[in-house]
Amino acid sequence: MNKELTPLQEERKKKIILSSIKMFASKGYHLCDIESIASDAGVGKGTVYRYFKDKEELYLKAVSFQIHDAANYIIKKLEDFKGKDFLEEFIKAHYDYFKKNDFTYSLIFRDGASVPAKLINAFYDVQKSYEDKIFKALSEKFSKYSLREINLDIAARALSATINVLVYRVLVLKNLSFKELSDTVKTIFYNGICLNYN
Repeated sequence: MNKELTPLQEERKKKIILSSIKMFASKGYHLCDIESIASDAGVGKGTVYRYFKDKEELYLKAVSFQIHDAANYIIKKLEDFKGKDFLEEFIKAHYDYFKKNDFTYSLIFRDGASVPAKLINAFYDVQKSYEDKIFKALSEKFSKYSLREINLDIAARALSATINVLVYRVLVLKNLSFKELSDTVKTIFYNGICLNYN
């Protein structure tokens, strides 16, 4: 749809996206169909196609919506944080977001590698935009520390990815406590790449 949407159309489109997030997360990409998304959104199948060309486009929109929602939440928490231990806040922001939105792991991580081949690059582009937003926020916080000579881009992405995996272990696998997560990440960061921390 190329023309500007009315507020009602925007609302309907968002409702379809939110339903698709729920359906893709619960059924997976391959088992989900446009009919079930339309039914969940309370619209006809044709209405979904009015806003989205096909299931692939809708899936990418759902993933993009959820990834950007996560990044925006985490970044906002970091921007609002005025305390000393930003890393603890960064870990807690990840934990809090994914605890409230536990379906996000199913949507993003379960299907990420199993979507059709032509979607893989688009999927990773969306994932990279999340990492870019997080990297920018972390870079500002990193600037307060004396750091070893390392590539900050890689360090920030590794830190974020590590936290995501460990939060998954805490919330989904339940084989790690939040304290173990926080202590481990902080030990790696403060003793691994920082030359001074106090």
